[in-house]
Amino acid sequence: MVNTMSNQRYAAVLGRNPALSIAELHALKENPQPLNDAAVFIEGINPKPLGGTLKVVELLNRTLSTAEDMIDALVDATSSDQKLRFGISIYGKADVGGLLMRSKRRLKTISISSGFVQSTEPLNLAQVKHNDLISKGAEWCLFETNDGWRGGKTTWIPDFEGFSVRDYDKPKSDSKRGMLPPQLARAMVNIATKNEPTAVYDPFCGVGGLLLESAALDHPTYGSDVDPKAISDAKKNLEWLGKRSGLPKWNVSVHDATQPLPISEPAVIATEGYLGELVAPNTNDEVVERTIAEVEPIMLKFFETARNFLKLGQRLVITLPAWKLKNEIRRLTLVDRVLALGYTVIRPVPEGLALTELNRRNSIDVARPKQRVIHELIILERT
Repeated sequence: MVNTMSNQRYAAVLGRNPALSIAELHALKENPQPLNDAAVFIEGINPKPLGGTLKVVELLNRTLSTAEDMIDALVDATSSDQKLRFGISIYGKADVGGLLMRSKRRLKTISISSGFVQSTEPLNLAQVKHNDLISKGAEWCLFETNDGWRGGKTTWIPDFEGFSVRDYDKPKSDSKRGMLPPQLARAMVNIATKNEPTAVYDPFCGVGGLLLESAALDHPTYGSDVDPKAISDAKKNLEWLGKRSGLPKWNVSVHDATQPLPISEPAVIATEGYLGELVAPNTNDEVVERTIAEVEPIMLKFFETARNFLKLGQRLVITLPAWKLKNEIRRLTLVDRVLALGYTVIRPVPEGLALTELNRRNSIDVARPKQRVIHELIILERT
């Protein structure tokens, strides 16, 4: 049995794109440190606004040699005056079924009757929520590490139903305008604001998906787009959200993002950049090259304009399009020219965390497996 101690008593279970999850935690000053492939240690400051993290787990302050020892320690730390509903999620190699039965038997020895949620895979968010495992029961998460096993109880999961409502139930959508997933949009807002109460501006706002996440986090929220219909739709979406939950100060307007930006309040910028021509799954490479030729000069002019808008040290967090071709990923080539305008690329994750999603440009590729267009997330600071 190992009895190492640690001051870091929380773990964050990473989402589908670990680099994005860690970048958000890093920006929010949660001090992510390696735990295992599925999770990182964090300080557990305030997980409620996260977009990229699946679970926050309060850890026991010890490392034990086996999964069985760890589950025994978690059970022994449990108290309940009613029947306990519990589940176990293993992030490593262990027999989940055996641990479930072991837990049930051990709970009985301390006079706690119980039932469990059976799953051979880590419990998904719906299982945790709909079985009331946080408010009335327990989800015990076990992490296999190089030093042994760490474990704890899940204390937070994201409002995945709220993300779904803002994604699918908002009155106006447009499948041709990028459609940032709301979890990605929220992570971008958090990375841009760094847990500070600052205004957020999206100069390519489309129908306002990122604006909804910014407003839901109570940031003063501004957006613009060159398309009047998109702005009309963004207004309807923000008004819809306001009727559901109330909103901070916000405004959207028709504007060309290559021209001086139209707001006077200091703000960080978070946006999905201009995508150009819609690239369908069967589009040939010539169309991609033509799209790049269209997008690059527009985006370069935007970066010049944004440089004059941002204050020293403020962030511009942007997704640029990259395209999957047969033998390569084709990216915009303007990054070096952007840096010459007076920006610094910020490494999104701490040194020592090697992640496959972090590429040579210190950016993060975010895409579903069969998606032709990749969101390349780049964090810039005005210097």
